[in-house]
Amino acid sequence: MLLGHEYVSEFLLRAIRLAARHGFEAEAYYYGEVLRGMRSARQGIHQTPTAREGELVLRLRKTTRGKTRAVEVVVSSPADIGTAVRQGKELIASARPNPLLYQLEPQPADLPEERLRLQVVPKQFWDDLPTKSAAFRTIRKDAVETPGWYGAGYFLTAAHEIGAANSSGLLRYAAGCYSGFTVVATGGKRQRQLTTYAEDFAKLPQEIDYRRVVAEAFVRARLTDGLPFLEPLNGRSRIQMDAVLSPNCVNDWIKDLTPTFCGYAVHNGESYVSDRVRGKSRIASSCVTLRDDWQDPRGLAVPFDLEGRTRQQVILIDHGVYAGHCHDGMSAIVAGEAPTGHSGFELGTGTPDLLVLGGEDHSMEDLVVSCDRPALILTWPHYSSDMYEKEGMWTVTGHHGVFLAKGGRIVAVCPPTRIRLRTFDALRRVEMLSASQPVFDVERYPLTLPSSAVVPGIKLRNVEFLNF
Repeated sequence: MLLGHEYVSEFLLRAIRLAARHGFEAEAYYYGEVLRGMRSARQGIHQTPTAREGELVLRLRKTTRGKTRAVEVVVSSPADIGTAVRQGKELIASARPNPLLYQLEPQPADLPEERLRLQVVPKQFWDDLPTKSAAFRTIRKDAVETPGWYGAGYFLTAAHEIGAANSSGLLRYAAGCYSGFTVVATGGKRQRQLTTYAEDFAKLPQEIDYRRVVAEAFVRARLTDGLPFLEPLNGRSRIQMDAVLSPNCVNDWIKDLTPTFCGYAVHNGESYVSDRVRGKSRIASSCVTLRDDWQDPRGLAVPFDLEGRTRQQVILIDHGVYAGHCHDGMSAIVAGEAPTGHSGFELGTGTPDLLVLGGEDHSMEDLVVSCDRPALILTWPHYSSDMYEKEGMWTVTGHHGVFLAKGGRIVAVCPPTRIRLRTFDALRRVEMLSASQPVFDVERYPLTLPSSAVVPGIKLRNVEFLNF
């Protein structure tokens, strides 16, 4: 279980009061999460140990002779708050004055976390075992009906809580949750083993359509058995073909793109959009609209950032035109702009992480049918590269199901294949989108701030495929 509203608020306020006794202005934030997973493989079903992680951070300030110094201290447990404040008192004398410190955020009149009831995780979220067990029984059943194949699954339920307080009277708390179920089917009639993949995401585990996920993975497996195997590069180092990327692939791509819209990088000339004009410069196809939007009901609702500011909806790309970027308090001062409520663990950045990429009224099958030229279909991303904000260069390997489409239908199965995208060049070649759907991080590690994406599948022209 999470610590809860009352407990988190109590120790945040205690931290602010102790800091005040030592002459500090202070901010305090807490972020915690509980991850509960269940896995299956040939050897059986395993409930992974529940991971409980949390971090309390104190940001202490003191002004002397008109100069303000600040230090940040991580507190290992609420019982160590006093020790942390005393440690901050020792460190502050050696800290350099910081002219970029923002004004502490006052308590807002409107608290959407209260109005929208975002301070409690629903009780049924914690009763996840019956749904998980039924999902894995379904994997076993479908595997029996698909000779030569077996299925492995992972079902994650994740809950998080975030609290923020400061010396200006701010005190906020919010909580949320999500679930994800993924299935990989492995096997095939050939000597070479092949894999196929399917997934579903929802806020509550009971909302996961696990029957559809399992059926989809094994339908693809049976499709794979009936297709010829083809190496698309055939010994060449690279080729250009059209591509259809699944929502999961698009999620990885768009999330790696987000530092491009960090206000600090934009202002300092480190971003692709640094020398573009907001509201005028075209950077993508007219069918591409990307925003950071915590209020989209399909994504995670995180109403404020670690500085306690209410998150704004920020349109990043509007029908292909560069439209905006995000700020935390410090990057806003650097750029001479207003903060947008996007403070994270690292000060002076401001990165969007609750993304919504608008889709169209098409299915993934519609994207395949529309392929009038040979195209490779990628269903699952593997080993994606970091994206350099200035160039937007990105590579990823399609895995767990790469298919060749010709004449609007799938005609062959292919080995894992790597693509390289110059992101903003590729975004201009987006030709068609499926309907958007939520994608949450299933394979993840504790203590990363909650992030989500609501994204479509994408059909792209002239993608570079590499022999790796």
